[in-house]
Amino acid sequence: IGQGEKLVLKVEVYPPFERDAVDIGLVRLSVTSDSSSDEVFTTPAAWTVHRTFGIVGEVISDSDGGTLGQIGPVSPGSTVTYNVRITDSSDDAGTTNWVIKNPAALQRNIDNDPAYATWMYDITDIEGNIALVAPLTGGQYYDIEVEITIRQQVEAGIHVVYLQVAEEADGEEDPRYFDLPLTIEVDEEVVPGNLIVEQKSQAERVRAGQTVPFEYRIDNLNNVEVDVVISVKAPDGWDATLDDGEIISFTLDSFSSRDFTMQITAPEKLKSGEMVEFEMTVTPTNYQECTANLCYIQKPTFEFKTENSGVLNSIMSEIEDPEPTTLVLFFSVLALAGLGLYRRGQNKVKAQMFAAMVEPQAIDAAAEDEVDADIIEEEDEEEVLDDLDLELIDIESTED
Repeated sequence: IGQGEKLVLKVEVYPPFERDAVDIGLVRLSVTSDSSSDEVFTTPAAWTVHRTFGIVGEVISDSDGGTLGQIGPVSPGSTVTYNVRITDSSDDAGTTNWVIKNPAALQRNIDNDPAYATWMYDITDIEGNIALVAPLTGGQYYDIEVEITIRQQVEAGIHVVYLQVAEEADGEEDPRYFDLPLTIEVDEEVVPGNLIVEQKSQAERVRAGQTVPFEYRIDNLNNVEVDVVISVKAPDGWDATLDDGEIISFTLDSFSSRDFTMQITAPEKLKSGEMVEFEMTVTPTNYQECTANLCYIQKPTFEFKTENSGVLNSIMSEIEDPEPTTLVLFFSVLALAGLGLYRRGQNKVKAQMFAAMVEPQAIDAAAEDEVDADIIEEEDEEEVLDDLDLELIDIESTED
């Protein structure tokens, strides 16, 4: 080829006849200069070919500034727009009704990913009316706008949704159709707090020396695969393991979950009714950043209530590590005991003082009783003597 000259190459591509065969492909062509000069020049070329059955669809513009028909990366929950032109490429003189199928109802999309059926699709014509059918004759075209709103829960990566335009079926032959691929790239979204750990087992009290397993589940709510390492911190005197080890590590697919077991062992001496707290540390190994404003490492805590297995254990536990209420009760008992002893001593002193005051009066009364008794005895003796005197007088008188 001389300088400034052009060479036209004709490439013929023959699509497969089977209707379920791949109907779209990429053709690559490379032109390289020969070795007649010191420098070798190479020019690559590539284009997409698409099998048609007399109808073709193409993206003429979209809401992204990149390659036509390919939008992204966009965030989950975004809305994207494609302007599509549907052209009747047949030589038919009559009008054919081409049905525009909603991608949510297309089985091909559902087979690729059932979540595509949950996306929102709005298909309208240039006047804003809902576009259901494109009536076309050979060589005519029909422009539509396809608006797609992806769900918030969508995996990161490339997603291809097909818009199908199919001939209105008459029941005699397989309808002609065209599947237009619409490509959306979803950006990665890893949010702090999107690794959720929940306890599955029913809460129960833990006794002294008892080992109890509890089931847990971790959910990855991020739209990418995450490698996770989990460890646990137990209170003083307690022991805890995760799946019989100190730490566990595994990979969680996007929007997936996994179960694991935490086994706790209580100390031999335990107070009843106490709440103990275990702290897990969940670290995504690919996202270990942790600052005051942004931290992907999570530290969920779980509490368990204790229960004693005997009175002696309860008493010993309270003696070794008394509760504030126990200390208050103990000092209250001591205060009451001291007050009782004090009052008892006061009562004894009062009794002695009272006895000392009462004893002299008792002596005087006894003395008075003795004096009265002596007087009475003396009076009785005088009366007896008087009687004797009278008798003597009477006797003497008789003798005379």
